[in-house]
Amino acid sequence: MASTLKVDTIVHTGGTTAMTLDSAGRISQPTKPAFNAYGTGAWTIFSNGAWTKIVLNATPTLNVGGHYDSTNSKFVAPVAGVYHFYYRLYGRVQSGGADSTYWQSRFQKNNSAITGHSGMIMAYYYNIGARDEAATDSMTIQLAANDEITLHAQSTGAQNGEFYGPNCNFGGHLIG
Repeated sequence: MASTLKVDTIVHTGGTTAMTLDSAGRISQPTKPAFNAYGTGAWTIFSNGAWTKIVLNATPTLNVGGHYDSTNSKFVAPVAGVYHFYYRLYGRVQSGGADSTYWQSRFQKNNSAITGHSGMIMAYYYNIGARDEAATDSMTIQLAANDEITLHAQSTGAQNGEFYGPNCNFGGHLIG
């Protein structure tokens, strides 16, 4: 037997609106965690040989629930669930590197590499001078409550890398 539930709004007993349904059937979830962060300032160095957290410290353009911490450049999952994340990192190896020098970027979970989500490698012949490049990546991942997701980069070879914060972003949202 089929049944029909006719409601416009679903509200928690504490008064928080969890979901609304408009007359066209569109569902809105106004408190569903989502964020988009970006950086400020000038070129910032990331380490040669070690993974360095990318600092994206501007007040986020989107931060539903306040789960992106711009002071520590990290997203902290408020609840267990499936999340989707993305980033764009505008960077380069500093001038003077060898042909084998490259830089790479990746997401990290709780300050560690994530199995199945390797780094995005960016390479160029750096011995002729610094070349700007953009790395982009995304992932969908299961997180536990309080898991942290951060963005990191490293340079390999003789030179450090650097990124330009105003042209970088990192964002994501809870899928369910």
